[in-house]
Amino acid sequence: MARDMLQFPSEHRAFLEPHLPPRDLPPISNSLPFTTVTFATSLDSQLALSPGAPTQLSGPQSKAMTHYLRSRYDAILIGVGTAAADNPSLNCRIEGVGGYGGEGLDGQPRPIVIDPSARWDFIANHKIFRLARDGRGRAPYIITGEASPPVDKKAILEEAGGEYITVDMPNTGANGHKMDWRDILNALSAKGLRSVMIEGGGSVINSLLQPEYFSIINSVIVTIAPTWLGTGGVVVSPPRRFNGEGNPMAAVRLDHVQWNPLGEDVVLSITCTTSLLAFDIPTNPLIFTPVDFCFQNDGATHIPGPKLAALTWWYEFYFDGIKGGKYVFKIQELHTQYGPIIRVTPDEIHVNDVGFLDDVYAPSTVRRDKYSYQSKSLRVPGGVGATAGFDLHKKRRDALTPFLSKRNVTFLEPLITKKVNQLCDVIQKHADTSTPVNLSDVFFAFSNDVVVNFLFAHEVNLLADIELAAKQRRNSNELLLGINMNKHFPWIPDFLEALPLFISKPIMPPGLIDMLDLFDRVRAELLEIIKNKASSTPGEKSNGPTGK
Repeated sequence: MARDMLQFPSEHRAFLEPHLPPRDLPPISNSLPFTTVTFATSLDSQLALSPGAPTQLSGPQSKAMTHYLRSRYDAILIGVGTAAADNPSLNCRIEGVGGYGGEGLDGQPRPIVIDPSARWDFIANHKIFRLARDGRGRAPYIITGEASPPVDKKAILEEAGGEYITVDMPNTGANGHKMDWRDILNALSAKGLRSVMIEGGGSVINSLLQPEYFSIINSVIVTIAPTWLGTGGVVVSPPRRFNGEGNPMAAVRLDHVQWNPLGEDVVLSITCTTSLLAFDIPTNPLIFTPVDFCFQNDGATHIPGPKLAALTWWYEFYFDGIKGGKYVFKIQELHTQYGPIIRVTPDEIHVNDVGFLDDVYAPSTVRRDKYSYQSKSLRVPGGVGATAGFDLHKKRRDALTPFLSKRNVTFLEPLITKKVNQLCDVIQKHADTSTPVNLSDVFFAFSNDVVVNFLFAHEVNLLADIELAAKQRRNSNELLLGINMNKHFPWIPDFLEALPLFISKPIMPPGLIDMLDLFDRVRAELLEIIKNKASSTPGEKSNGPTGK
């Protein structure tokens, strides 16, 4: 049994499982490998004291975790700088894998070294080749941009079971070779490698942490050591982003985050929901170009939430239009998952934090327009509720204020008392006859009687016909759900309104027909009142059809 064999207890493995490739990951054909980025960092976010300087950061438990992680991937990847400086073994030493108590090379990952100019000056006695000869590891694949790598190195590599893989990496001069990570991962996929863990070093990880590559990262696992290295070390970070005003902002916020202590270290594990695997999208970079551009140029990219919701309104439509008004409940779930401030549509942010109460529900002195995309769905362009502009909304709202004054509302007391007594009579009648009644229908009838009487001076008396109230409540609910359709498909109500009423009415939702019937009755009564007022003598009180 190998003296350097490591153990990683099963109780520590559970928190990592959601962030690792599935154990039954099928062979891949037109998709990229499951890709995880992992590294150890100090408290001041540095990987090493200086480029190429060996730096011990993580403790023994974290070291064992790294080797367990290697057993779960088909390949592990590093840059040539790390390979040249460290002479690494790049194998897995967890008990039970091939060479460490297991059979063959089971659990041993394929080492991948990114070496654009084929400069790695290895020899046959390097650790990685000795382990391959001893059956305790695999020989590396070296990704290079050179069409003709050194013949002697190629011989050493192929004798051990490895090979050079040539990928187009244009030499940009002072900036070195330009790597396209999709080309690299596609090359690994062509070799049958279904998963790859990228371990470093700094330049490799930094080249991957570009906005155009966020979508190909499936998970991130970072070990944070209780160490300050001091200034001047190797740092990994995405490039800084700026908003439309030129102010700096967060580059990206990851989701599905877990923090777990491991010995003296802390392990941060993250699942990235924008991965190719999650969406099962073919790996054509042209497919992602518009999406990446959209997210890169979006000032709200740093706000967490489902990436699909930030990209398209179809996410909202699925829950509201297809599932029937369920997005409000889905938003509650998203807050639990992502936090108090989340992105719910391409244009909307949802806040669940009392600290934002004054900001969201601004006082009347604050000028704020309504969200026109939402208000237009009400289909009442002349109504107060659908008026988006602050100034016009204020004028229309001020016109209604006298009718909603405390003095005017007190005039409703006799009506409310009458309707409360009628409501109690309805409930008592059903109790006396042991007949069930849906209280939602009863309260709908009560509210409808009071509100319609107050707003339109029209007596409907739904409390006298609970069956009709039940029908109208169902119709009203369907009408409210139809607002969601109006928002996403405004051409449908436009089309219905353009048709003659005798054609459109038979295909209208019942709730809309109920509302149109009410409008017709109120319109007729208003015309009668205007007619009576015009024909009455000066000083004579005019009574409308309702006697008011």
